Amino acid sequence: MPYNLKPTYIHREQPEYFDDILPDSMAWQSDIYRLAGKLARESEARFLVDIGCGQGDKLAQFGTEFALIGYDYGNNIAACKAKYNSAVWLEHNLNEQPIEAGIFSHSVAICADVIEHLTDPSALLETLRNAAQTANYVLVSTPDRQRVHKKDHDGPPVNKYHVREWTLAELQGWFEAEGLPVKDWRAKHKAESK
Repeated sequence: MPYNLKPTYIHREQPEYFDDILPDSMAWQSDIYRLAGKLARESEARFLVDIGCGQGDKLAQFGTEFALIGYDYGNNIAACKAKYNSAVWLEHNLNEQPIEAGIFSHSVAICADVIEHLTDPSALLETLRNAAQTANYVLVSTPDRQRVHKKDHDGPPVNKYHVREWTLAELQGWFEAEGLPVKDWRAKHKAESK
């Protein structure tokens, strides 16, 4: 099964580029950024590395605490460079090549709401393997297809920017089959934030 999705799952062939300009973009995936900041403080990380940073707003809030590195391409990375000079913004298309392991040393790596946008996520998986070698923590999040649709959904995704969507169990199974260690932080994080 490709990407650990059932054979009947329909992938979107041509997703639209996601230009991260929505006024509510700070609300999406904000929990993972709070968790990244917390883990970076606890582990004495020096860097936050955002893999697929969009327009950088969620990462930039940590500019007084950590050195920041953001990866994206097109309009998103151009906007980062125009808005925030307190970080290193690197043009990088995750559909094409992985990010090397060295960049993740002494960091917490964040990959929030990215994998579902990629036509070929193999370079991202290689990036996550590289990050797992040297980063203090690697945090990955993506919308859970089952929770979003409240039922089994065979695709293509309703969101025109998404190529495919996973349930948590599917994504975890795929990552583990690819040799990526997985730890579900949701339950622990929810308990601590109450």
